[in-house]
Amino acid sequence: MMLDIERQLAAVEIVFRSVDEADLAQVLDLHARCSADSLRRRYTSGVGAPSPARIARMLAPASGHTLLAVVAGGAGDGQAVAMGQLFRMGDGTAEIAFLVADAWQRRGLGTELARRLAALAPAFGFGGVVAHVLSANRPALRVLRRLDTDGALSGEPRWEHDGPLVTMRAPVGTARPVRG
Repeated sequence: MMLDIERQLAAVEIVFRSVDEADLAQVLDLHARCSADSLRRRYTSGVGAPSPARIARMLAPASGHTLLAVVAGGAGDGQAVAMGQLFRMGDGTAEIAFLVADAWQRRGLGTELARRLAALAPAFGFGGVVAHVLSANRPALRVLRRLDTDGALSGEPRWEHDGPLVTMRAPVGTARPVRG
């Protein structure tokens, strides 16, 4: 996938790949380059990033599946700029979550990660996805709505509101046709 970072700069390639525990340093560096606001929106709390030990546990395959978006070429070659995760839940679904470095937000990375994760979910045995988003996190809500409108989900999502938290639940699998 090619993204135009700024009109004055040449496009760089973003490579999406699976991560494992060996990528912990890159994931910690990604968290360090995110603002407190980005971390609050991702983790829906005011505590910031989880501890390195908790992040390491999140990357373990038993927890689910994690994708990393890495720059290929240019000054940031090899740098992780976003990550998306499917967290195994007990009911056959996966929680979907993503974090995009501040300098790379609003460039389509969150949307691309969410689409890829929704497409991967059935391969990992998940019949649906759930996402918990703060109601003030308009960019993340837009990403989730795009999953619905671009056919990445196999059925209508169900939206629940609980104070400042919005939860989206939707089946995945055979994608339904894109709405016109």
